[in-house]
This record gives sequence, C-alpha cells and structure tokens, in this order.
Amino acid sequence: MDFLDDTPKKEGLAKFVLLFNKTTGTSKVQYIPVDSRTSRLIPKCEHLIFPKLKDLVGYRAVVMENYLYVIGGKTWDTGEMIDQTLRFDPMTNAWHYMAPMTTARAKFSVDVLDGCLFVTGGEVGKGKVTDSVECYNPLLDQWFLRKPMPKPRLGHASCSTQGKLLISGGYSSAKHLCTKDFWEYDPNLDTWVPLVNKGLPACRQKHVMVSTKRSKRNKIYILGGMTIDTEEGVELDDNTTWTFDYDLKDNTEIGPWNTMHPHIMHNRSNAGGVFLGKNIFLFGGRNRKGIPENAGQVEFFNTKKKKYYEAFQLDDPSLIDADCCVLKVPNTNTDFSRLGIVMYDKWILW
Repeated sequence: MDFLDDTPKKEGLAKFVLLFNKTTGTSKVQYIPVDSRTSRLIPKCEHLIFPKLKDLVGYRAVVMENYLYVIGGKTWDTGEMIDQTLRFDPMTNAWHYMAPMTTARAKFSVDVLDGCLFVTGGEVGKGKVTDSVECYNPLLDQWFLRKPMPKPRLGHASCSTQGKLLISGGYSSAKHLCTKDFWEYDPNLDTWVPLVNKGLPACRQKHVMVSTKRSKRNKIYILGGMTIDTEEGVELDDNTTWTFDYDLKDNTEIGPWNTMHPHIMHNRSNAGGVFLGKNIFLFGGRNRKGIPENAGQVEFFNTKKKKYYEAFQLDDPSLIDADCCVLKVPNTNTDFSRLGIVMYDKWILW
C-alpha cells in the first residue's frame, strides 16, 4: 500500500476512494468522495459499473499517475489465470488494454515505485505459489522480470517507501502457514534483504501494510489480518497494530517494532486500506470463519491521536476481499456522482 500525496485538488477534479470486490466476479465498484480540504471521507457511498471486471476475481487495482490499472486475476467460473493489464483513464472515461504480464497470476501484490508498477508473488495455477517479480514501465508499455523474492509468497502485504519496496508476512504454500518474513527490495540494485531484526514480531498474513510520512521519519503500519496457532496449526484473527520507523535522511530502519498500539475495532483479513491526511482507513474484510463481521463498517486509525474510530457503514457490506485506491476524476465525467460532495459542502454531514 503506497503513501498518497494529499495535494489540494486541481480545478475541476474531484477525488474518490474506489472499492473493489475481488471475490464475486461483480462489475460493480463502490466509490466514496473525499473532501480535498480536510482529506475526510464524505459518507455518501455510490457505485458504478466497470463491465471489464465482470467474472474477474483475484485481480489487483492500483492508481499510478492518475490512471487506474486493473491487473491479472482469474476467471470466476473456470479459474483460468489472467495476464492482462487494463488501464482506465478518468479524463476520457476510456479503457485500454496494455501489455500483458509475463506470468498470468492472481492474489498477488502490486505497488507503485519510481514511476513503475511492481508485481510480487501470487498464485499461478493449481495451487502453486510463485516467487516471481515483474515491473511494468508505462513509458515503454512493457513488463520486465526482476529478481525473484527469497521465497514464494501469497497472502503477503506490501508498500513502497523512499525508493524501496517492502514485503511482509504471507505464506509459501497452500497449507496457509504464515511467516514472519519481512524483506526490502532495492530496484536500483535488484536485490532483496531482510529487515527489522530479520522478521515481524509474529506470523502474519492477509493484512494491510501502509507507509506514512511524518516529519523526519517514515512510519510503516501493519494492521489486521491473521496469524497461526502454532500448536493447533489453525488460523486466528489478529487485531493488533504494529509500526516501525525509517529515517528519511539516511533511508535506514531505526526500529525496533512497536506493538503497543490499540487494536482494530473489527477483526478483518483481506481488507482494503488507504492513508488520507492523518488517518488510515480500513474497508471490508472478514474474520477467520469467513464471516464478514461488520465488514460494512468503515473504521480508521488516527496516526496523530493513535486511536481507532468508526466512520460509517457502506451501502454494500459484501467486501470480504477488498482492494481500494484513490482516483481524481474530472467534473466532465458524469459516471461519477458529485451528490455527496454537494451535500457535504452545504451541510457538512460528518
């Protein structure tokens, strides 16, 4: 999950958080307007239809240079792995097929780093987990293979920070035995190294990882997800919140891990997370029994007050495996409703 530059909106542009349901093959995408003055979410959920998402599951959605990319996944009915790269331009309201990935995959991770997209790990068919890494250069419209991760990885989380890519947790096989692995990738050297005393405080998978920039330090947050009962070998909900710091001047870790943060309010794995202003918002997810326990309840962690708050309920609570990203849309694009923004400007609902 990438740090989002909250610059004031340009004239004629509105900012929205887009919410993707990656499990049902639906073409419906929920979206929530953002108040550009305060970076608050305006509690008015709307939805639109992206026909190209129909019958597609396990894909990833990410925004780079204000283009929305939908990458990979598999077909809902046959499970066939997909290598496609779709790009949506909100300025023209048009979709384009870009160069496909070198490896068809689903349930992977994707991040923006140095003007490129980096895809890591995922499922490549018949339950096989891959360690492969590829990089998409939008100027060349081409994917390039990079050095593989130290181990195959699925159910991991990732974010980019200070020109590096971070990978945490996840598992290497269909047995879902999560790990404490925490790696840093340097795109200039094409190398992987372990971080923070060579691991996480405990095993973690299907969690959210977010990078936030504050003063002279860059803080990495890990929220929600699952861990493993090592004696019973079963998955357990993990509602803890962990952080560690980077020194922005020297670009070095200055840990150790801080695990003394409040717990998330609702157990959720495979949730979507986004950093806006000083808040980390969490959307969707489900508990270890597969139940969307209050998945429709949006909550956020205030990084300044170091406290969780409930925000509002989503209209569609079925986001048990969520992806989310922020997109700026021109007022000329009438597929996106501005009703919530207008109401907020007049009455300030929240």
